[in-house]
Amino acid sequence: MAARASFTLVLMSAITSCVLAGHLELLESLPPEIQSLYSSGLGNWTPPEHLQKNYPYYLSGFDEDEHPIWILEFGKWDLRVIVEQGKDAMVEFEKYINLFILNIYNSTITKEEVLPLILIIDLDGYDLHQITSPPTLGYVVQNLRRVVVALKNLHAAYCINTNFVAQRFLNLVKPLLGKEFEKFEIYGNNPAKWKSRILKIIPSDQLPSCIFGSGVRCTSKNC
Repeated sequence: MAARASFTLVLMSAITSCVLAGHLELLESLPPEIQSLYSSGLGNWTPPEHLQKNYPYYLSGFDEDEHPIWILEFGKWDLRVIVEQGKDAMVEFEKYINLFILNIYNSTITKEEVLPLILIIDLDGYDLHQITSPPTLGYVVQNLRRVVVALKNLHAAYCINTNFVAQRFLNLVKPLLGKEFEKFEIYGNNPAKWKSRILKIIPSDQLPSCIFGSGVRCTSKNC
């Protein structure tokens, strides 16, 4: 499992494209929002370094049933900066979100099926600065809704390190994100509660040490 997780997303995209080329019915089984991404040429785009560094997400590994495990370090995402930079920055970031969705689906597609995935959203560091700007809040909801709606094949989903501000944010956006968000389990910033729950279903060597502690490998550039 660890070896499989080490494949680059570029290679994964190429393999997936070949699989889909020979399995039209598999492509047609994907949500319409995802099908359009495969014809957009987005897989050939490399995001700017500042986006990769400041808005981290990554494939952490696979559980025992080969469900891919994705980590979204949302607490580090300063979307207010994007909004205040203006339209061009916002359009570029939306492209980055589309690539995130595409990368997730690339990790779930095999020759026979589309596997469910596991998503962990780490809200550590989320602060009031992000929700006191109405334009920023609207932009966050717009992009988060796209992610949640696209992820209809969730096996499990967790929000961890949810501090007071992050909980307030989730309370605000939950009615706007639709029924898919109901699959998420929300945990506070007490690791003793969410670590035991997550480690019951995910092998420890498939999770990042920067979130789950010593003895667990880390794949994040930001550790």
